[in-house]
Amino acid sequence: MTKKFILDKKKKIIVGLISVTMLGGCVFAYRYYSIQAQYEKQEQSLIDIYNVAGKEKIFMSGKIVPKQSQELFVSAEQGELSTIKVSDGQHVQKGDLLFLCKNSAQVKEISDLNVQIGVKKKEKQSAIDEESKNAIDMEIKQLNSQVAILNKTAYQSVYAPFSGKIYLNDLSKAKEAGGSVMTLESTELYVSAQVNERDSYKINKGQSVELMSIATKEKYYGFIDKISDRPVDNSSENQDIYGNSGMTNYRVEISLKNQDNLKNGLNMQIVALHGSDDKKVPNTAIINEGLKSYVYKVRDGKALKTEIVKGEVQKEFTLVKSGVRENDAIIKDVQGRDIKDGDEVYSNRSELEN
Repeated sequence: MTKKFILDKKKKIIVGLISVTMLGGCVFAYRYYSIQAQYEKQEQSLIDIYNVAGKEKIFMSGKIVPKQSQELFVSAEQGELSTIKVSDGQHVQKGDLLFLCKNSAQVKEISDLNVQIGVKKKEKQSAIDEESKNAIDMEIKQLNSQVAILNKTAYQSVYAPFSGKIYLNDLSKAKEAGGSVMTLESTELYVSAQVNERDSYKINKGQSVELMSIATKEKYYGFIDKISDRPVDNSSENQDIYGNSGMTNYRVEISLKNQDNLKNGLNMQIVALHGSDDKKVPNTAIINEGLKSYVYKVRDGKALKTEIVKGEVQKEFTLVKSGVRENDAIIKDVQGRDIKDGDEVYSNRSELEN
């Protein structure tokens, strides 16, 4: 009896140990497969992002300059400055009188001729016969003719060649022959810019551009009026803010649609767009379900299933007519992946581990 009891007890212990072992194995297997499933799900949520590109931005730098600008001098033939008829900063119209010049040598010559004419007139009064009087009249006529010719150049007026604003220069130098009296600048402004050799092939005459004043941060709009095919001098003037000093630059003229709060000399940042309006996405980003196609946009860490209208296929990319916009972030490859609308997704493993 005692022996049978001991055997039964041993059997129970063995059965218990086996049961515990099996239960532990089941728990281990369950935890193993749960962890494995969770790992696989996390791997599914780890994605590569593709940012939908738009047009390429071409950056240029430039300065505000007057449409017309002219230095006005007293030439050697004009002599010297006589009288200025305008004030600094004054707005003038084309044809307005700006200043007067006189040629002192010619003025003196005119004075000497007038003295001679006076002498001849007295001689005429003293002459007795008509022949002498007629001879003196001929001399007086010739002297008057010389005076008339000299009067045309002895005093000269300088008029505004176009409408604009006057800036007076250093008058001590202006009084000398060849000195600049004033500068006339038109009130209409434009942007004198430069484009590097690479980007010069990506812009066109008549193309719209967006501009921003570096000083005021105000935005302006305009269009490319001229692109020169002659390189500009590689001086410090051409070393623009975009680091293109190592490249050949070409002059670009940009007309402004408005010029409020702008003035000569302001530095401008310019952006022109190059390329097609078509958006393209990788073929691997597209899911086809019957007649409809979808991509997964990524927003706030979640995959959002979005219907698209496909266009032409170009090798590994497909043009998209609608459904995506510039700078949209989409999942780059969804082929063979179990991603559902609203799933959380991560672009790198550190995000996943956190």
